[in-house]
Amino acid sequence: MGNAPPASRLAVRSVALDSFGVAVSTIFSVLMPWMTVSATMNLGFLIEDISKLRKLRDALKAQNLHFRKRDIARAITEAALIKGIMTIVTLGHDDVLALSHAVAAQLLDHGVSTGSHLAAFDQMDASRTAGDILSVSTALPSYPTETLQTTLGLQTAADVTVSGSGWGVSGPAIGQQIAVVGPVQAATERVVDLASRPVIQQMDSRAQKQSNGRR
Repeated sequence: MGNAPPASRLAVRSVALDSFGVAVSTIFSVLMPWMTVSATMNLGFLIEDISKLRKLRDALKAQNLHFRKRDIARAITEAALIKGIMTIVTLGHDDVLALSHAVAAQLLDHGVSTGSHLAAFDQMDASRTAGDILSVSTALPSYPTETLQTTLGLQTAADVTVSGSGWGVSGPAIGQQIAVVGPVQAATERVVDLASRPVIQQMDSRAQKQSNGRR
């Protein structure tokens, strides 16, 4: 039985990226209602990519080829790194740290032990000055969402980290966050995703050339 081609790793990575996207969006939606739209969008992509992966698996199986465990592990690792960077770019460095801290605090309030995690976030918060350049560079992607929320008089991510939750407001405000702000946030996330693909493809191409050169 032979090994699957590089395309199989990319297919696994797409599924892993969508899975991380669903997880991240769902976690942040605990505080931010508008992230439910992003979670739904990523779930749709996940279902689509799982279907594609299954078809690829069946086609490879017919050729007596199989996925290598190391390729699967590499694809998942790459997906985690890519999604981490994309999350920081989309939501902003400071907001990601503050929201992660707030989510951990919410879990703590519900009896989930997060002491070590909170300590880690405190350490990152103390070193936030070192990330000033990163904070500035990630302000642009979050600008459309925050501007729309400010215009409509709704809570922003920064407001939510102070209040503790974006769900404790009036029903109409939550409705606007989901129906109006949510699609803008999801669209921004998608734009960042599409913009990053040429860079990722270039990295894949270089890695493939290096791999071929070692053979």
